[in-house]
Amino acid sequence: MKTDSSLDALKHHNPFASSSVGDPWDNVSPDVASIYHSEFEQICHLIRQKQGNPKECLACLVTGEAGSGKTHLITRILNHCKTDPGCSFAYIQPIENPLYPYNYLIREIINNLCKPVNGGSIYNHLDRLIGVLFSRLLPHSSKATAKVKKVVEVLNQDPLNVFNKDIYKYLIKQQIKKIGIRLLNEFDSQFDEEFLEVLFAYRIREKKQLAIKWLKNVFLDKNEREVLGKGLSSNLSEEGLEHKSKRILRSLGLLFQYTDHTMVLCFDRLENLEQERQVVTFGKCLEYFVDVAHSFLPLVFYRGETWEQQIRTSLNQHVVTRLETNHFDLQGCDETQSLAIIKSRLAVSLQNKSASEFGPLNIGELQERFSDRTALPREVINETNVILRNAIYGNKQLKSPDPDGLISNFYDEALSNIADSFDEINPEGEKLIRALELYICHNDRIGELHFEKLEYKKANLGGLSTGKWKQKELLIQVSSGDKNPFKVLFIVDNAEVYQTVSSAAKRGIKFLETDTTAKAVYIRDERCTFPPYPKWKTTHESIERFSQLGGWFFRLDKTSAVGWYALAELDHQIGSRELTCQNSSGQAVEINKDQLRKFIKTRLHNEKYPWFFQLDTYLQLERCEFKSKPKKSAKKASPNSESKSGKSDSLQKKSKTGKKETKTGSHDSLAQKLVTALASQGLTVDIAETIISHRFTRFKIKPVMSKGTTVRKIKNQSENLQVELGLESKPLIQPQAGYVSIDLPRKSFKPLQLKAIAKTRKAIQDDPKLTFPLGMSIDNEPFWADFSDPNMSSILVGGTSGSGKSVFLKSIVIGLAMRYKPNALQIVLVDPKRVSFTDLSDMPHLDEPIIMDNKQALSSLNNLVNKMEDRYKQFEQAKVADIVEYSLKHPKLPRYVIIIDEYADLMMDKNSNKALENAVLRIGQKGRAAGIHLVLSTQRPDSKTITPLIKANLQLKVALKVTTLSNSKIILDQGGAECLLGRGDMLVGGSISVQRLQGPMVGRKVRFV
Repeated sequence: MKTDSSLDALKHHNPFASSSVGDPWDNVSPDVASIYHSEFEQICHLIRQKQGNPKECLACLVTGEAGSGKTHLITRILNHCKTDPGCSFAYIQPIENPLYPYNYLIREIINNLCKPVNGGSIYNHLDRLIGVLFSRLLPHSSKATAKVKKVVEVLNQDPLNVFNKDIYKYLIKQQIKKIGIRLLNEFDSQFDEEFLEVLFAYRIREKKQLAIKWLKNVFLDKNEREVLGKGLSSNLSEEGLEHKSKRILRSLGLLFQYTDHTMVLCFDRLENLEQERQVVTFGKCLEYFVDVAHSFLPLVFYRGETWEQQIRTSLNQHVVTRLETNHFDLQGCDETQSLAIIKSRLAVSLQNKSASEFGPLNIGELQERFSDRTALPREVINETNVILRNAIYGNKQLKSPDPDGLISNFYDEALSNIADSFDEINPEGEKLIRALELYICHNDRIGELHFEKLEYKKANLGGLSTGKWKQKELLIQVSSGDKNPFKVLFIVDNAEVYQTVSSAAKRGIKFLETDTTAKAVYIRDERCTFPPYPKWKTTHESIERFSQLGGWFFRLDKTSAVGWYALAELDHQIGSRELTCQNSSGQAVEINKDQLRKFIKTRLHNEKYPWFFQLDTYLQLERCEFKSKPKKSAKKASPNSESKSGKSDSLQKKSKTGKKETKTGSHDSLAQKLVTALASQGLTVDIAETIISHRFTRFKIKPVMSKGTTVRKIKNQSENLQVELGLESKPLIQPQAGYVSIDLPRKSFKPLQLKAIAKTRKAIQDDPKLTFPLGMSIDNEPFWADFSDPNMSSILVGGTSGSGKSVFLKSIVIGLAMRYKPNALQIVLVDPKRVSFTDLSDMPHLDEPIIMDNKQALSSLNNLVNKMEDRYKQFEQAKVADIVEYSLKHPKLPRYVIIIDEYADLMMDKNSNKALENAVLRIGQKGRAAGIHLVLSTQRPDSKTITPLIKANLQLKVALKVTTLSNSKIILDQGGAECLLGRGDMLVGGSISVQRLQGPMVGRKVRFV
C-alpha cells in the first residue's frame, strides 16, 4: 500500500479510532447527506405535516441495530430544526421513574428549549418563542398605533428583537398581559392560568430565571413565587407536581399551536428501559403526546431486535399502530455511501494535506471491501480503522488495549461533560439509585464486607410497606465473616415538598426502630434544598431523630454528584451498546456490563474517584447505640425577649475569644449598629453570640422569621451593610447550622506570625505524619494541616493579586522546613514569576534549584510521577499499602512536596500544557500513599485552568480573596471568597467543612530543622 506524508497526520489524529456519536447537541462528526437520505426526507415531511396541522396524531418509529447510525440521524434532525424557526428539538433519554414521568419530561423539554439558538448566542429557543408570541398579540392591542405596527414588523423580521433594548422598554410599558391572557384563553380554554401568569413574567429580565424554574417544576419559596406572579400555588405533593407537569405540557403544546410552532421529541437509548413498568409508562407518555398535547411530534429510536422481542408487546396497541404507521428501518450503507463516510472523515483530519481524497488509503482495496454488500456505518468506520492501522504500522502486532483503562477514559469523559453542564442537568434520584446499586453490588473493596441486594418480598421489614418507595430505595444485606448479617436501607430523595421529605425521614426512622442492627442512609442532591429551622419544623426534627438512631443524612455536593451521575451515564452508554474498544487487530469489540462491573471493582475505589469514600466509611462503622427516646432539649427563649436593662439578651452575652476581653462595649455598640442597619431594611434579628477573631468580629444572628425575615433576605444585604456601617469591603454573610454569621472587619489588628503558631505544637522525630500550620481559626485556635490525611493530601490555592497568596505558600514551605529534616522531606518549588521564592534558594530541603520555566517544571513533575510509580512497585514487593507501613520495616523514604506558585502561567504554553496537566492529575490521584504531595496555586481560577478532574483530586481547597463570585465557586463550589479582606484572610474547604482562617506572616529569621 502506498504511503505518503499524510500518514503522520492520521497517526496523530485517527478519524476512525471511535465510531461513537454521543449527545446530538455536542456531536462534531461530519455529516454524509446520502446516508438514509430518503428516511430523513420523510421525517422532515412529517415535521412539516405536523406544523400544518398540530392536532394531527402523528408519531414515528426508527429502528436499527447498534452502530446503524440512529444517533447520527437524530443529529441531522436536530440540525434541520435549528434551521427552521418554526421548529424546536428535544433530545430525551429513558424515563426511569414510572411514578412521575411527566415531571421528568417537562424538565428535559424546558432544558432543551433553553439551549442557545446557535453556538455563540445569548438567546435560546424559548426566547424566540416569546418574541413570536408578542408579534401575534401586539396587533390586537387597543393601542394599535403606527409604533405598534413598526414593533411588530421588527419582531417578524427576528423574534429575538423582543429583547432589544428599545423594544424591551416599549413592551414593558404596554399593558399587554391582560389582553394577551384573554386572547390565549379565547384561542383555547385549556390553557393553565398559572402557566399564562408565568409566561408573561418571562419577558421581564429580572423574572426570567424564576420563570424557567417554575416551568421546570423546581422548588420556589414563598418570596420567589410572590416576585414571579400573584396567585401561584404553594408547593404541592409529588402527585400534585406530576399533575402540574401535565398541565404545563398541555399549555406548552397550545402555545406552540398558537405561534405555529412544532417541537420534535427524539427518544433515544430506550434499551435501558429494563422493567416492564417503565416500558408501559413510556407508552402512556407517548399516547399523551400523540392524542392530547398538540404540536409535539414524538420520534422513537430503538434497536430492531429489542423493539420486536421486548417492547412491542408491552405497549398499548393504539401507540404501536401510531408508531408503525411511520416506521423506518435503518439497514446500512451501500458501497458509494460507505466510501462517502471514509472521505468525509479523512477530509476533517487531513485538511487538504493530501492530493488524494482518500489520502494514503488504497481506493481499490476500499471498493473491494465494501462492494456488493450493505455495511452499518460503525462497521465501515471500524473496518477502515484496520486498513489504516496496517498502513501506518505494517504487520506489527499492536498491544491490545486494556478494557478497564478504556472504561476509565470513558468515565473521565462523562465526568468532564457532566461537570461542564451541571447547572443545566436536573437532579435525578433514579440515576443516583442506579449509580448507587452499581457501586454497592459490585464492590469488593470494603474490608471483609459482602453485599447482596434484597427483594422487598423476601425481606422481613417489620411491616414497612413498599409501594412507591421501591422506586427510590435500595435495600441490601451486609455480611462480614462470623458476624451476624445486617440490613442497610438507602433512601434517595430529591423532592422539595414538605410531605415527601418528611415521609422519607420518618420511613428511615421506622426502619431503624424496627431493626436495631440495621443501618440507613438518606441521600439528597444538595441542590434540592428545603427551608431552615424553624420552618418545616417536623421535618427537621425527624431528620434529627433519624441521625440519633444511627442513620446518615448524606448531601451530595457538586463533585460527588458529578461522580454519581457520570457512573449512571456510563451504564446507559454501555446498555445502548454505544461504547467500543479495539483489539490488537483493530477490530471493534463492544464494552459490556461485565467489564463495567470489573471497572467498579478494581478502579472506582482509588483516590482519583473519591466520591464514594464516605459511603465506604459509614458501612464499616458500628451503628451508634440505639436510643428509644431522645433527650428533651431545653426550652428555647423567645427570639424577641428582652432583658431588664431594655437591651436584647443577645447583646448581654459574653464575647467569645481566645484571649480574655475586658472591653466589650465597642463590640456591643457595633452589634447594635448591625441590628439597626438590618432593621432599616425591614429585617428583624437577634444576635445570639459574638466572636472576636484576629481580623474581624463575627456576629451570630438569628432571623425572626415570624416577622418575615429570611436567610435569603439577610444574604442580600451585604452591599447595604457596607454602606451603612462604613466598611471598606462587603461583609461575609453565611448561613450556618442554626444561625447566620456576619463577619465585620476590625479597624486594627496585629499581623499573625508563623513562629507564634508553630510553637503550639512541637516537632516529633520520625513523625509518620506531615503536618504544618495553615493559619488561625476564628476562635483564635491554630489550624494544622496534614498531608498524610486523605482529606488534605494535596491542596488547591486560589487568590487574586494582593490576597497574600505568595506569602501563604512561603509559610507552607517554611512551616514544613521548621518541623522536618531534609532526609525526611524534600521540597520542589516551581516559580514562573521568578520572584516568589528567591529568598529560599539556599534552603537545604530543596530537591533541586527553584524551577522557573515550563520545560523544567514538566521534567520535574514527570520525574516525580516516575518516582511515585517506582515506590508503588516497592510497596507491592514489600506487601505494604503505603509509605507509612513501608517505613516501619524498611529504610525511611523521604516525602516530597511540590509547590507551584502560578499554575495558570504554566498552562499558557500550548506545547506542554496537556502533558503538564496529566502529570498534575496523576500526582493528585495517587501521590498520598507514595508520600508525594502537591500544592497548586493560581491567581486566575477559571474552569479551563482548574478542570473538574483537577479539582476532584486536590482535596483541600484554600480560597484567598478573589475578584468575583464565579472565581470563588471555581475554588470552593460556593461564594464567599470575593468578600474576604486580603493579606492572608482565607476560606478553607473541599473535603472538610468550609471555615475561615487567617494565614500567618513569615519572619525574617527562620531556623530550619
